[in-house]
Amino acid sequence: FDRVNVESRQKEIDTKYDLLCALSMQREIYLSNMMKMNQFIRECDTFEDWIKHMEKQFARKDNLSQDVEGAKKRYIALINELAANSNRLESIKKLAEHLLKSDAPVHMTVKKRLKEVLDKLPDPIDKPTVSKRYNDIRERWDKLEKMKSDNEKNLQGASSIEMFNTTC
Repeated sequence: FDRVNVESRQKEIDTKYDLLCALSMQREIYLSNMMKMNQFIRECDTFEDWIKHMEKQFARKDNLSQDVEGAKKRYIALINELAANSNRLESIKKLAEHLLKSDAPVHMTVKKRLKEVLDKLPDPIDKPTVSKRYNDIRERWDKLEKMKSDNEKNLQGASSIEMFNTTC
């Protein structure tokens, strides 16, 4: 029984085990960040689809001279749907902020030991994409709000004309 060889082999095994643990931790962090990024993309995609639908609804030209009451009801329904979905924008904003400020917490010794491995891995959080997607969604939301405001003004004008017509 060779004590020096056994101790040397044990140190080698311990070092390899530590490396495997560090790699495992890094992989867990990487996969977690990928899941967050995919969640952000999925949320953005579904919200953008909803915004497209709403833009079409607001852009729809109703014949206000014939059916002001129907147009008002549709407008109120759109406003309610808009209000009900405003929290989705806030959720996307929080996800974007989290992704943009996240810096995977990796212990310094792990980073040092795995520098070669880490340099080969692509960053799971594409910060320029997160910023662009959030800004695009924010702009479309603002456009939707403007369309809502324009529709409201048109309905008010049509209501005034209808009231004038009924009183005269």
